[in-house]
Amino acid sequence: MRTSFSYLFVLLLAAPSGYAFCQGSMVNSDFYPRPKIVAYVAYVGMSSFSIDGYEIRPPQGTGSGFGYYVETMETHRSGAVTLGVSRRLWRRVEVGILASYDKKSYTERLDSIRFTTNSELESLTFVSSDRIRNQYLSVHVLPQYVMGRKFKCNLGVGGYVARLIASRTEVVQSSQPFLAFNSAPGFNTYGYGASVNVGASYPLRPGIEATIQLFANQGISSVSDFRQRFGFPAWRYRSLTLVVGLKFINPKHKNV
Repeated sequence: MRTSFSYLFVLLLAAPSGYAFCQGSMVNSDFYPRPKIVAYVAYVGMSSFSIDGYEIRPPQGTGSGFGYYVETMETHRSGAVTLGVSRRLWRRVEVGILASYDKKSYTERLDSIRFTTNSELESLTFVSSDRIRNQYLSVHVLPQYVMGRKFKCNLGVGGYVARLIASRTEVVQSSQPFLAFNSAPGFNTYGYGASVNVGASYPLRPGIEATIQLFANQGISSVSDFRQRFGFPAWRYRSLTLVVGLKFINPKHKNV
C-alpha cells in the first residue's frame, strides 16, 4: 500500500510538467531551436571572364616579304544559373551554399597580315580560328554578413570548387572544312578558387524577396596542366557574374 501511495505521489508531481510538455502553447517559442535553413535562392544572369597567364605569341614571319602571322584571343560572355540555400550561423551571419552552371568560352584566331615597303597595311587574311567552349558545374560556400531588416544588403567571402562537365573545340580554317572535337582531355577536370559576393534584396510579398547579386571569382588552381607540359604558363580563370533572382524565405524565419 505504501508503494502504491509513493507511485501516486510521483505521478501527481510529474503531471504539471507533463501537461506543459504536451501543450506547446505553454512553452515560450524562444526555447525551440531555430530551423537551420533560412531561405532557398534561385538566380539567373550573365558572366564574363578573363584568363590570367594567357600570353599572345608575338607576330611570326610568313617567309614571304613583309608578311606575318598574328594571333589574337577573345573571351565571350555567357549565361549563368544558380540554385542554393542559405543557412544561419548567428543572428546576422549566414552561409550561402550555391550550385551554379556556367560556360567559359573563348576564341583563338590566327590571321596573316602583309605590309608594303612603306610599312602600310596591304592585306589582312583569315587563316584559322579555334573556339573553345568549356562547361562547368561549381559549388560555392560563402559566409555572409547581412544588414537591414526590410531592405537588406549582404557581403560574403568564401570559395568554390568547380568540375568540368564538357569541353568542345570548333576549328575553322580557310583551307579546310569545319572541324569539332572533344577537348576535355586538354583541361583539368577539377578546379578551385576564392569568391567575393555583394548584393541586396527587397521583399516583394511575404516570404519572397527580389535580389541582385554580384560574384567575383579568382581561380587558384590551374585550368590546364596539359598546356604547362609544353612550356605554357599556368592559366587561371578570373570572372565576374551578375545575377538577379528570388529568395524564398523559410516561414519560420519571416519575422526573425
